[in-house]
Amino acid sequence: MNYGIPDVLADARRQLPLAFSVTSQPPWPNDADLRDYKVLHDPTLSRKADQFQSETTESIEDDPATESGPSEVWPSNAKEIEDAISEFGMEALAAYISFHTPLPDGRWGIFFYEGPMRQLSKKIAADATVPFGVASWLAQEIVWPHEVFHYRFDLYALYQELTLSAPLYLPYEEHVYKSVVFTSDCWEEALANRTCVDRATHSRKVPEVLMAYASSLRWASYVSDLCKKSPPGYSDFDADVSCSRGGLGGQLRQANAKAHLAFPQSAWVATRHPTFREDTCPLYVIRLNRGISSFTRIVVKVGGEPWKIHKYDPDPWPTSPHAHHKETGEVLDLTDGTVWKDRSTNTRKVAKKHLMAIRNDLERRWPGVALPALRV
Repeated sequence: MNYGIPDVLADARRQLPLAFSVTSQPPWPNDADLRDYKVLHDPTLSRKADQFQSETTESIEDDPATESGPSEVWPSNAKEIEDAISEFGMEALAAYISFHTPLPDGRWGIFFYEGPMRQLSKKIAADATVPFGVASWLAQEIVWPHEVFHYRFDLYALYQELTLSAPLYLPYEEHVYKSVVFTSDCWEEALANRTCVDRATHSRKVPEVLMAYASSLRWASYVSDLCKKSPPGYSDFDADVSCSRGGLGGQLRQANAKAHLAFPQSAWVATRHPTFREDTCPLYVIRLNRGISSFTRIVVKVGGEPWKIHKYDPDPWPTSPHAHHKETGEVLDLTDGTVWKDRSTNTRKVAKKHLMAIRNDLERRWPGVALPALRV
């Protein structure tokens, strides 16, 4: 009997319907063009090396991905793509949508952002002086392992749910992940980036023809440096792996950011599934009509202070939305102007006129935004 992941998910939904929901707002705008994986090379790297090598003669300027339509509005130089990764982590390049919370049309899996992936490829091509086709594969060697870790964690959560007959993933997403992302307690992103670095370090997993090019980059160090420049959580990939897995397992099982799963139970957290290989995760490509920052981030400068607001910030603290000081990292409560150094320390308040200026600018630039009730 050919019993694949669609069959497993259909049975799981019948057995435990409360473990599933629908993504209300994916991390891309409604006008994005979503298509099956066709533009980028196969990240499972299943083609023969000689076939691959014959296909990688394009130059950066002759990027074939631009032939199917107009280019996206996206960073024009390496520093800008580096800045995007330092701010968003791998979410600047791709997103994983869980099968626990698929899109309204039922699609789930890994969604590559075409423009950012192309820009990372161009950066690698310039850094290593390699053809664009080679660089695009190397870019996927960074991003695909990160996203596929989320798939492995998804499968692990489902197994635990069916064993315990209780929803785990949805409470974890709502009460833990959203509160810890971009902090050092975000074990899921730390382990996802660790997967990227591990793959780069163990070069036997990478086709020889790729490593011949990547050797000029010191590939493991190159990937590690990129991950280290990511936000907190993402950049903590080098934490003790038993601690990371125990932390993630505890967060899932108890829906508590500080919970910890003891060894040996922690050893099985998000490991490779014996039945469902990583290449069973669906792949998609998203073409955006503008760069990610243009629709996810606004910077407002009032009183000489630059405040940055993320439209899709998964962390609702202290308000949703809230603002981040671009220079100090402080967080601004948009209800009363309280400025927080961290979750337990508030340092000051911004003037009411400055708070109103920020709120008014948000309402002007993001029509329909639901601001929290004013309390001053």
